[in-house]
Amino acid sequence: ALASPGDDSKSFRLLPTGRCMDSNWLPILDDGGCRIAAQALGLADIVPQITSIADRPEGCYFFTNTEELSLTLWLNTSPMSRGNGAQETDVSPKGYRQPLCKNPSLAQ
Repeated sequence: ALASPGDDSKSFRLLPTGRCMDSNWLPILDDGGCRIAAQALGLADIVPQITSIADRPEGCYFFTNTEELSLTLWLNTSPMSRGNGAQETDVSPKGYRQPLCKNPSLAQ
């Protein structure tokens, strides 16, 4: 899938579905990068909590908890999570996990 025109002007995006790599964008795997992306996107939480869970999204992601109505930023450091994308979960804690992705032009 190609990024739509206009997306390239953005440095970061919050992904509702799929994986960063599906649109040739990159996951964010470090604490500082996660904070910068969250600030740029205007998210409600900009300080990631560190987790290491194999079946969560890879790297930096934003969790909308539909049970507690909370919004939290996470950084998943588990090597087993590589390649995991956005999630919608019906098991507690219920909600949406959306990866933050960075434009590959930033990596050069």
